[in-house]
Amino acid sequence: MEMSDGDFVWLLGDDDLVADNGIKKVIDFIKNQCDKDIGLIALASESYFWDKNNGKKTVYSDTIEKNKLKTYKIDREDIIMQRFPAAVFISILLFNNNYLKKILEEEKTLVRNAIKAREYIHTFLYRLMFLKYPNLYALRLNEIIIQEEVHYYKFFIEDVFQLHYITWTKLNDLLFFCKYTNDYYKKLIIEDKNKATKNFIVEMGLMKCFKSFNYSSFFNCIGMFFKNSSLLQALLFSIFFVIFYIIPSIILRNLYKIFIKIRHKKRWKDVWRYITIKNYEMSMGDRRLIC
Repeated sequence: MEMSDGDFVWLLGDDDLVADNGIKKVIDFIKNQCDKDIGLIALASESYFWDKNNGKKTVYSDTIEKNKLKTYKIDREDIIMQRFPAAVFISILLFNNNYLKKILEEEKTLVRNAIKAREYIHTFLYRLMFLKYPNLYALRLNEIIIQEEVHYYKFFIEDVFQLHYITWTKLNDLLFFCKYTNDYYKKLIIEDKNKATKNFIVEMGLMKCFKSFNYSSFFNCIGMFFKNSSLLQALLFSIFFVIFYIIPSIILRNLYKIFIKIRHKKRWKDVWRYITIKNYEMSMGDRRLIC
């Protein structure tokens, strides 16, 4: 970021692809749609895998919003709450370089503390930018620009807890106590922070459903919960951790499948296929990469 000298900085993960003609579309979009107060541009993406049976590329999800225009303004509240599609996906984000440079230069202590949280520095930067500069607004290009292949990671409970609880709460705390955060945004940040408890429990359940309930040490996980969360939350995490450890995957998976059928009705098969690919295929890390 510090080395960049363009009007916008496009952050790209090293394992994501830009769609055909995607760079030209983004440059044209910047030239025709953007002014000096565009702080952030968010792109649409699609996720795919290569079918083992026929060798064909199969798209299993995308972030196109069919009920919205090709270009639309993202609500400031949705920026702070990370509620726009794929808000934490690094490769869909373009920063206004003028304001990004100001953040990196003027908020060095905050940025350093955010880096210590280890992950999601990109989401922290755009949230801080929009808190500090009330004149900024964001645009979304509702068109597939980024293509993401299924990743084969082997995640452990410790990894998910670090990513989606410890990091999430630390970054929210930094923003909450930031001098640019007013009472209204503090309420939003607390709401976002509180979701981390529920989301981690749900993720543990999904990991057990799809046979990826991996952990380095059973007792170290319990200790990690008590070290990094309140007593009540630690007890809650520990209870669910033990429950998921005991209950067979097939039982949880069938219960979850029933829930999906009830909730999504006619669309349940498509939703179930997406969930299965995301939570089972991606977790088979021993075939590709252990991280």
